[in-house]
Amino acid sequence: MGSSHIRSIRETENTVLSAVCDLNKEKADRLATEYETECFYNHKDLLKWGKFDGIIIATPHYNHTVIAIDAFEQGFHVLTEKPVGVHSNDIKKMITAWEKAQARGGHLYSGETATLTYTLAVINCQYGGHIILST
Repeated sequence: MGSSHIRSIRETENTVLSAVCDLNKEKADRLATEYETECFYNHKDLLKWGKFDGIIIATPHYNHTVIAIDAFEQGFHVLTEKPVGVHSNDIKKMITAWEKAQARGGHLYSGETATLTYTLAVINCQYGGHIILST
């Protein structure tokens, strides 16, 4: 899934892949080397680094809400694969975090790989900037 997102990021004008993040160190290192970008092994370190505008979450479904909430709390835009989450209580927490982030200009996008290039183009037109990928 993450490789499709990387291709979409690279094909979208004025959009930069700032970093990759994966719990699998071998995979993260390989992608970072291949795409000449920063590398992280957990989302908290990535968010602490923070040299990007938005995050694409392409992880197993159960992780979507946790990563999105952390990203919103630190002021980043979030694009997450569908489903947004698995458990309704987690989704409610994520929506609450998003609502708070909206006051600071935060945005939530959810979709599938087929629409990612279009979504990135819209985000870029509105905001420009750097995107990272958490796989």
